[in-house]
Amino acid sequence: MAPSTTPRGLVARVRPSCAALVAHEDSSVRVSAEKVHAFVEELDWTQFGELTVPMRFPLNFRTQQDEINFLSASCGFRSSNSFASVVMWGLSLSLDLVANYFSIPLERDEELSPGIYIAKPILNECGQKLVERELEDFGAFVLANLSSGGSGDEEEKQGSSSAVHLVEQLVATFPAFDDHRECHGEKVYFLKRAQLAVESIYRRFKDTNPALSFTDMEQFAALSDNYDAELEARINRGEELPAGQQECELRAAGIVACDQIVAESKGRLSTLGLSFYLWRVGKEDRFRGLERHATRDTFFY
Repeated sequence: MAPSTTPRGLVARVRPSCAALVAHEDSSVRVSAEKVHAFVEELDWTQFGELTVPMRFPLNFRTQQDEINFLSASCGFRSSNSFASVVMWGLSLSLDLVANYFSIPLERDEELSPGIYIAKPILNECGQKLVERELEDFGAFVLANLSSGGSGDEEEKQGSSSAVHLVEQLVATFPAFDDHRECHGEKVYFLKRAQLAVESIYRRFKDTNPALSFTDMEQFAALSDNYDAELEARINRGEELPAGQQECELRAAGIVACDQIVAESKGRLSTLGLSFYLWRVGKEDRFRGLERHATRDTFFY
């Protein structure tokens, strides 16, 4: 998909564009107000607190830039693409080092995930964009784009760093972050990977680096409904759902539902906290067996 022509203001378009798509008369997906209320009432707050603690990877990084590079380039993928996300880190690491940490055998050929073939041209494109800007990795890109002023002055960065600005720079620079589709003649914005990358950086460094303690995180949408009978049956059968309108509706409904849950909580939940909780709890055994819609020919999530 070609990059958006007007990158500024994209984050502000995520919520209204998703809400309009879900509200469309032809939408196959609806958000149940009753289920939203039940989610908040039945939420295990102890578990919520445990699962929203920032995660630390068992890795030793030489510099903060190295860790930012890892966080910004390796998050936000489903299982079919998870290895491809890790490979992005390899943009600035040796094959031996990546293989050693992730226990990837180099002495014999292994069947590659389909996601690798999707990822390869995108990884090359991302690397080329960094080379064009004379930046060594994603970490350097992040640190160079914390504010609209573009100043290298650390004190100025601490006072003007913007999560929204960083997301929009990622989208404007790297097509792999330009996550939007067109449905019913209107653009629908998700920007999942870009928002998730910045969220991960914020959660890790907000208490230790003032320049990364963004004050505009509340402008982000949560990243996680009811289907019509035909769509529900397809998902339960494990059928692949091609990229298109119904897939777009499902993603939009997730954002709308999360916004309604945050509103229903009356201040007890934040968008950032809910987003991270849903990502963590979805990996527990009791949810692993639930069918999810399968759209394998995408790199956006």
